[in-house]
Amino acid sequence: MDNMKKCNYVISAVSAVLGISIMFMSKQLSIDFTKYGPGAGFWPFILGLLLALIGVLLIITTIVNKKKLEAIPVVLNETGNKKVYIMMGIITVFCVFLSILGFYISILLFLPVNMLLMGIKNKKKIVLSTLIIIVSVYVVFELVLKTTLPKPFFLE
Repeated sequence: MDNMKKCNYVISAVSAVLGISIMFMSKQLSIDFTKYGPGAGFWPFILGLLLALIGVLLIITTIVNKKKLEAIPVVLNETGNKKVYIMMGIITVFCVFLSILGFYISILLFLPVNMLLMGIKNKKKIVLSTLIIIVSVYVVFELVLKTTLPKPFFLE
């Protein structure tokens, strides 16, 4: 892919297909409203719908601006893109760790690594931010919403 127009077509197609896939998978869960609120599949369905719509909007804007976008070169191996590729790898490892180590251990590893990648060097900030986020997630999801997040395989 040597220009932005081609990249936009690929990204919009991937977004639309991924969004539609999420919508279909979320329909396996209940998306109906009950007296307790929407079913478990409601919000994933909405997010899939938004992702598909964003893909369609990107196609439309690419068609409208195709001459301008053809002139913008895309170099995938630029140094600026390397952090993006590293972050994609970190997110992939995080997703794998979720099913093995559970949410809390995975996020305990994920947050500091991301902060270091983004250039935060202050160890106090990293530790404090990580702890505040983990405690906040625990309070909101476990205590308030009574939602169980993925547990490590050795605690199941």
